[in-house]
Amino acid sequence: MILSPLAGVVVAVLAGLGMIGLDRIGFYIVVAVPLLAGAMTGMAIAMPSIRSRSPIPPRIVLAILCGLVTVAVYWYGSYQVFVEEVVTEIQRATPSATREEAIDLMDRIMLSEYGVTGIQGYVADAASVGVNITRTLSSSEGTGIELKDNLAYVYWGVEALLIIGTAIAVVIRRDRMAKAMLPKTDTGGLSSPIQ
Repeated sequence: MILSPLAGVVVAVLAGLGMIGLDRIGFYIVVAVPLLAGAMTGMAIAMPSIRSRSPIPPRIVLAILCGLVTVAVYWYGSYQVFVEEVVTEIQRATPSATREEAIDLMDRIMLSEYGVTGIQGYVADAASVGVNITRTLSSSEGTGIELKDNLAYVYWGVEALLIIGTAIAVVIRRDRMAKAMLPKTDTGGLSSPIQ
């Protein structure tokens, strides 16, 4: 039973890091990446528990928690990447600035712009910049949907729900498949797993 939560958390962290990596290289495909992250997390939770036939409700709760871990790792990691980029830019513009001074300047700018600092300031900044959803195979440049401010928050909420929902769906699906694979008795019912 301990293997399923451990595998779920490890894969959730790796899925969040993978999302950051795909975002950084510009290969973050809307809807597909969150679905893949949720599917990976769900499989990590479901696979170790197939033989043990653990009850489904705890695995659904675990899928929700691991989905939230994936989302948290993605956002916290994205924030750390943002901090490093800002520090690099500030130090490039002012070579005498220390890392602490650059972070302090970044926090003061966020506080004046958004009223918050840290990861909350980063999310507010990301929402004000917006999310641009484009067709990758489009022949015309600059076409796409731009989601800013509240629409960006809604989009990120839908992404989080996709990750969590996919993890839950995979856990439920694997449970049904495991039940279907159990041998049947002569009377048509499921046989006892203890033999």
